[in-house]
Amino acid sequence: MPYKKWIREAWQKLEQDFLSGDFKPENEFDIQAHLYHCMLETKPERYKKDKNIILTTEYSRLGIDRRKVDLAILRKRERNKEDMPRLLIEIKETKTDNLNPKQVTKRIRKDIDKLKDVISNRWGHKQKPVIVITFFYRGAKEGIHREIKKELKEVAKRFKEESIIFLYGPKKT
Repeated sequence: MPYKKWIREAWQKLEQDFLSGDFKPENEFDIQAHLYHCMLETKPERYKKDKNIILTTEYSRLGIDRRKVDLAILRKRERNKEDMPRLLIEIKETKTDNLNPKQVTKRIRKDIDKLKDVISNRWGHKQKPVIVITFFYRGAKEGIHREIKKELKEVAKRFKEESIIFLYGPKKT
């Protein structure tokens, strides 16, 4: 799915900007804004011409009181029909460079369960949006530690079994 490739490319751009010193986030909102910017920069050519593909922040049409998703890619639908989310992107972060991957999993699990529940109740057997969870270590100025990176890779594999994309970083390439 091209949407998945798009978010991965945007995340890599965000990581590069951070590691080069061009991006210095102070909180989750900074990461959200920069990821939005990176998604606009890396938007695939086929979507640039398609006015029905929308990137939005604070997407709230989930049927949960006051619950918003940090970023969403939507496909605009016919008049009087609700736009269809393709990717729902949640952003989490820590100011440290060494938060244990078990703690990372614990912090994001609630969001994952809530989104999965909403998706199954709301969209049933229709084409469902993909859940993307990101986790950023703001304190990792040189990239996340090798041991943590190795453990997070395993976390990503487990989430993949649940059809969830888990992006983490910053990773040195």
